[in-house]
Amino acid sequence: MDEEMRPKFNYYLDESDPDIVVRRRQDGSFVAAFSARGATREGITEAAKEDYRQLLLRLRARQEQEISSEFPVRAGQDRVELVLSGGPDPTDPLWVDDDLSVFLNTNAILVDDNEHADEDLGTVSFTAKNRARLRVVARDVYTGCRSRSPLYLHSTSDGTSHPLAPEIIDRTGKAAPAVFYDKTFDITLVKR
Repeated sequence: MDEEMRPKFNYYLDESDPDIVVRRRQDGSFVAAFSARGATREGITEAAKEDYRQLLLRLRARQEQEISSEFPVRAGQDRVELVLSGGPDPTDPLWVDDDLSVFLNTNAILVDDNEHADEDLGTVSFTAKNRARLRVVARDVYTGCRSRSPLYLHSTSDGTSHPLAPEIIDRTGKAAPAVFYDKTFDITLVKR
């Protein structure tokens, strides 16, 4: 999320109880409690930072969940041909640092587990029925960089495209190995 796009939250200290200091959001919701005697400025500040980080993660997850993955079908049609790509064009390749797996329902349709960055995994073509679930999992094997191409889903039958998730580039050097992206998308077919 870009810096200027982040929502603002104000925090305050509730010191109404002489034994407990409570960190609250502007709406009064609870963030953390501390002993009045042992509370440190750093601990109270860290609690607000962690709360804010969690709020941003939930907001981002909700925004991704709201992305439409509805595809029109004709009467009598019970499935659709789709392409998962790494960009707005159906031929844009997927890329990842380090590993990427894609599942349709419980079946693996792409497994990249070579433990190094791949700049061209190609695209993934598949047939989906109504209420199919597409799961994308990206894993970091070596500390240093976690990145994944944007995710787009394209219908080859009617040419519609749906952005599913923005690209991830994280060079903070978080400890590996770790799954850094695991999201399931519902595919809905809508009769025309």
